[in-house]
Amino acid sequence: MLSCVPKDEVLFMSLKEHSEPLAENCSWMSSLTKFGKRIGPRFPDGSINWQCPCMGGGSLVAHRCGHFFRQLYVCMSADDKEDATVKCPEEFLDWAACMQNLSGQFPALFSTDYVTKRRIECSFQKNAEHK
Repeated sequence: MLSCVPKDEVLFMSLKEHSEPLAENCSWMSSLTKFGKRIGPRFPDGSINWQCPCMGGGSLVAHRCGHFFRQLYVCMSADDKEDATVKCPEEFLDWAACMQNLSGQFPALFSTDYVTKRRIECSFQKNAEHK
């Protein structure tokens, strides 16, 4: 037998009712968590929020190249006075090299020779673009 009982109950109230204290029969609502302001890439104490939606909800950090991204982000956010694009070139090149080459050779990504080779290639490309 099919039941047609609604799953949710919709309540309508006026602005006046909304601004009044809760009635006794609705007192259970006061214990509900209210949605506060969303937390961004930094917690109020200044520590990094790695689960922020701006970091893919943690998927960017948990990515295969996530350790390179974490090093880059920590470096970029260490000092707000200096331009982020200038102060962390090594970390950025490591992360970019990893992201560009996510192929079947994944274990080779972490070898020192591979990262050094990709840094040199990226540096040559960067220098050629600025000429």
